[in-house]
Amino acid sequence: MTSNPKAPRRWTSIVFQGGIVVVAFGLGWYFAPGNAGNTLLARFKSIPVSEKHGNSASSPKSPNIELVRANLVKFIKGSMSPDDLRKYMDYVSGLDVGTIKAVLADMDANPIKPKYTNYQAEMMLLSRLVELDPKATFNDAQSIVDPKMKSDRIEMILTLWAGSSPSDVVAALSQLPDGEKNAMWLGDILPVIADQDPQTALTLLKSLPAGGQYKDYISKIFESWARNDPAAAATGTLELPASTNRTLSMKAVAAAWAAQDPTAALAWANALPASAGKQDVLNAAVEAMVKQDPEAAAEYASKLPIIPKNSQFIQNVYNGWAQQDPTALVTWADGNLKGVAHDTAIQAAINNKLLSDPVAAAGYVAKLSDLSSVKQSISDLADFYSAKDSHAAFTWALSLPTTSEDVRQLALVSTFSDLATNPTQAAAQLQNLTSDPAFGSLAAQLVGAWSAKDPQAAMAWAEALPQGSARDTSIAAVASQMAGKDPQAAVTFAQQLPDGGRDLALGKIIPSWARQAPAQASAALQSMTPGVNLDSATTAVATTWLQQDPAAASQWIDTLPQGSARDGAVTQLIATVSKNDPATGFNWAATIGDETTRNAQVVKTATQWANKDVAKAAAAAQNAMTLPGLTVDQTTALQKIVDRAAMP
Repeated sequence: MTSNPKAPRRWTSIVFQGGIVVVAFGLGWYFAPGNAGNTLLARFKSIPVSEKHGNSASSPKSPNIELVRANLVKFIKGSMSPDDLRKYMDYVSGLDVGTIKAVLADMDANPIKPKYTNYQAEMMLLSRLVELDPKATFNDAQSIVDPKMKSDRIEMILTLWAGSSPSDVVAALSQLPDGEKNAMWLGDILPVIADQDPQTALTLLKSLPAGGQYKDYISKIFESWARNDPAAAATGTLELPASTNRTLSMKAVAAAWAAQDPTAALAWANALPASAGKQDVLNAAVEAMVKQDPEAAAEYASKLPIIPKNSQFIQNVYNGWAQQDPTALVTWADGNLKGVAHDTAIQAAINNKLLSDPVAAAGYVAKLSDLSSVKQSISDLADFYSAKDSHAAFTWALSLPTTSEDVRQLALVSTFSDLATNPTQAAAQLQNLTSDPAFGSLAAQLVGAWSAKDPQAAMAWAEALPQGSARDTSIAAVASQMAGKDPQAAVTFAQQLPDGGRDLALGKIIPSWARQAPAQASAALQSMTPGVNLDSATTAVATTWLQQDPAAASQWIDTLPQGSARDGAVTQLIATVSKNDPATGFNWAATIGDETTRNAQVVKTATQWANKDVAKAAAAAQNAMTLPGLTVDQTTALQKIVDRAAMP
C-alpha cells in the first residue's frame, strides 16, 4: 500500500452512506477536484452499464482488474457532489470480495499514479472489505511482508472497523505484537472507539505503555466522549488519578461541553475541587464559550487578575469576540473596562479590522489610552491602510489631532512612504502643507526617495522651498544621496550653502565619504562650524579611519583643536586601543577636555590597565585622583587600584 503523501493522516468522522463506510473529513476529502468541468456524474454516465461492475453487470465475480482500476481513477479524479458520491458508493458496492482483493493486490504490485489517487482508491476498496468481513480483512493484512505496507494497511482497516465494532478492534489489537502497534495510528483509532464506547477506549489506552503520547491520546478520548455525553465524560475524568493527564482530560471535556452548553460546562468547571489545574479547566470552557456567548466569556475573563499567566487567555477571549463582532466588543469594553484591560480588548478589535476595514480600525485606535499602544497601533494601521489605499491613508493621518504631534507624525511618515514612490505627485500634495508641523520630515522623506531616481529634480524642488529648517533638511537629504556617487562634488555643493544648511548637509555627506577616503573627508570638516553636526561627523570619520588605519587616524586626531568634536574622536580612539594597550588609552583619556567624559574614561582605562600591569596602573591612578570633578565612586575605584598594588 502506498501512503497518501499530501492529505492529513487523521480521520475525524465515519460516514455510512449507500451501504459503504467512508472515512472522511467531509464529503470530498478523498475526492479532490480534477479537471475543471468534469464532474463525477458525467464520468459515471460515460461508463457503459456492462462495465460498471467488472466484465458485465450480471457477472461481477469475473474481475477485469484493469477496468476496475480505470473506473476508480475516473471517479476519484472527478468533482463530487453528494449525489455523485452515492453513485460512486453504489459502484464500489457492486464489487465482490474476490474482485476487490485482486485489485488491491495488483495496486500493491503496481500502484496507481499519482500516489494520492492510489491512496484514495485503496481506502474505498478497503472500506467495502471491512463492511463485508472485517476480521478476514484484518487477518489478510497481517500476511503482508513489507513492514511499512503492513502497518499502513492495518491502520486503515482498524480505523474503519472501530466505528462499527470497538470491542472487535480491541480484540484484534491484542493479536498484534507490541512492536507492530504503531503509536501514531493508535492516536487515530482511539478517538473513533471513544465515539462508540469510551470505556473500551480507556481500557485499551491503559493497556499500552505510558509514554510521551499518552496524554495526547487520553485527551482525544475524553474529547470524543464529551461530544456524545459530556456529563458522563466529566464524571469519568474524576476517576483518573490526580495528574497532568487528568487536567488535560478535564480541559478537553470542558471545551467540548462548552461548545454545546456553555452554562453547564462552566458550572461543572466551577464546581471542581480546588486544584492546580482548576483554572486551566475553567479557561478551556470559557474559550470554547466565546462562540456561543462572547459577552459572558468576556465578563469572566475581565475579572481575572492581569498577570502573565492569564494574559494570553484573556487575549484569546477578546480575539474570539472580535472575530464575530468587533463593534460589540468595543461597546462593551468602553462601558465595562478601564486602563490596560480596556486597551487589551480594543486592541483585539483593531487587529481584526486592520485588513478589512482600516477606517473602523482607526476609530478604535482613538479609544486607546496607553501611548505606546497607540503608537504601535498607528504604525500597524498606517502600513495596512497604505497598502489598501495610500491616498486615503495619508488623508486619515493628516486628520489626526496635532495635540499629539509624535503620534500624528508617525502616521504621516508611515503613510507618505507609498506616495513618495511617485515624487512629482507627492511634491504637489506637499505644496499645500508647508505650514504643517510635519512638513519638514515629509519633505526630507520625499527628496530622499526622489533623489535616488532624479537628484537634479529633487534638488531643484528642495531649493525652491521657503527658507527654513525644512529647506535645509531637504537639501541635506539630496546632498547625502549625491555623496554616494560623487562625494567631492556633493561637498563642493554643500560648502556653498548658508551656514545652517551647509553644516547639516556636510554632516550627512562626510561620514559617507569617509568610508571611501577618510583622509580627504577629514579635510572637509574644516568647512563646518562647531556644533552637533561637526561633532557627529568628526566622530564618524574617526571611527571609520581607525578601522582602516589606526596609526594615521591617531595622528590626525592629535591635530584636532580642543572641543567636543575632538573629545568624540578621542573617545573612539580609546575604544580602539584600550583592549590591547590600556596604557595608551589612559594617556589619551587624560587629554579629553570635557570633565565628565574625561573622568569616566580615565577610570575605565585605569581599571583595564590594572588587569595587565597593576603597579604601573596604580601609579597612574594615584596621580589621577587629583583630577577635578571626580565622583565618590570614581575616587573609590582609583583607590582600589592603588590598594591592589600595595598588597603583598
